Amino acid sequence: MKLSELPALLVDDARRRQGGAAPAAAAKARVRNDEEEIDPDELERVLGGSQYSVDQVMVDEEEWGTTVLKGGEEVGVIPPVSGG
Repeated sequence: MKLSELPALLVDDARRRQGGAAPAAAAKARVRNDEEEIDPDELERVLGGSQYSVDQVMVDEEEWGTTVLKGGEEVGVIPPVSGG
């Protein structure tokens, strides 16, 4: 799977968990939150503005489509922040 495909899989999985339809591939990427449901639209908004790291190395947005996840990698989602 390419890193660029990960956000869509996470959002699809969140939608499936709410009872909506999602592609079978979403089963590969699980969104888990034991305390509350995840709003798929909010997740999609946050992931759309996030940066990513793979095995603690930042991945430039231009490389998302060429970065292949083989399994076992640690993927970090760095959400947008405001303030200073």
